[in-house]
Amino acid sequence: MNASTRSYTRVSALIFFIVSALHAWRVISGTTIAIGEWIVPSVASWVACVVAALLAFWGWRAR
Repeated sequence: MNASTRSYTRVSALIFFIVSALHAWRVISGTTIAIGEWIVPSVASWVACVVAALLAFWGWRAR
């Protein structure tokens, strides 16, 4: 893996980690997200948290 690809995977992993942490924070803090009149359920954030964490882990291991 060349340096450019390695840098890309590290940055991608960092971004996915941040997204995962923000989703976890949203659920733990009880913040409500509404799109129009629809309230996004907390389960959606937990699923997104797990998916983003797995992508971050995968990206970090690929370096």
